[in-house]
Amino acid sequence: MLPCNQIGGMHSSSREALSALQARAVRGALVVLFIDATCVFLGLSVLAYFLEDLGGSVLQLGSLFATFCIFKVAASTWSGYASDKLGRRPVLIVSTFGVSVGFLLTGTAQSVPWLFVARAWLGFWSGGASVGRAYIADVTSPSHRTDAMGKAGAVMMVGYAVGAPLGSTCMLDLRPSPACRPQPQSHPRPYPHRQPSRSRSRS
Repeated sequence: MLPCNQIGGMHSSSREALSALQARAVRGALVVLFIDATCVFLGLSVLAYFLEDLGGSVLQLGSLFATFCIFKVAASTWSGYASDKLGRRPVLIVSTFGVSVGFLLTGTAQSVPWLFVARAWLGFWSGGASVGRAYIADVTSPSHRTDAMGKAGAVMMVGYAVGAPLGSTCMLDLRPSPACRPQPQSHPRPYPHRQPSRSRSRS
């Protein structure tokens, strides 16, 4: 039989290895949460510019926000069920891939209906935040869970704060200035040879 001090050393080394694995898993989940939060507000900050370039209205802008929120509710439903059945990590990977495709669709949209399709797609795959928090709760011990969840909330707030100015900065750098945009053509007068009549001054 092994001495008690060696058994205690084995237990302590296994606990340290488990803590290292938990810390690495939490860091990976925090990175995913940061990217997800940054992309959400980055997309919101540039959406009005995209809609303006496509000739949309303010009502359509509000409808785009509503479309995203409706499909995000659906995302919370299916992602929670799928993560319980298939595991947190596969759902996180699939959600991140779906969000990437959604931003590609948004950036290449050539019409307002296509922009609605892109926002619906983005909302449907935006369940990564809830799955990421559930993943952190699974891999942390009860004594460290509160601290890890607090870090998750702080990371998401930082992502929100970074995403909005990052999107606006990208639009300022990439979007042409008003002087370089094509101006609407003015229709010629039906009788260009006629001069507008001027009222004669009374002598």
